[in-house]
Amino acid sequence: MPSLHITLHSDWRIGSGTGRPGDVDQLIRRDRFQCPYLPAKTIIGIWRDGCERVAHALDADLSPECTTWTKWVAYLFGSAPNLSATPAAHTPAPAHLKVDSAHLETALQKAIAARPALQA
Repeated sequence: MPSLHITLHSDWRIGSGTGRPGDVDQLIRRDRFQCPYLPAKTIIGIWRDGCERVAHALDADLSPECTTWTKWVAYLFGSAPNLSATPAAHTPAPAHLKVDSAHLETALQKAIAARPALQA
């Protein structure tokens, strides 16, 4: 499987969605080495959003009934169930793009693991 390297050019964090009452998402998502990471679901969501915007713009330049780019995005990322349609249409189409979570390089994980104050 091909690999992809993600470079972040500013501060970042991915919250866990669980915080303390009265605070907004204070906890950071951490992997088994207690290092921050980018969950696959987050990466796919960001890519899907960008691809949907581009597909919409490209399809808008074509005839109104042409949805070639939108269909390509649905093929890659799958589709959501159509709850307003017949029961047979409720089943979403599967995604064909598979992405794993993005973790820090092993050397950096080890360096962080050796420094508990840095982990905190």
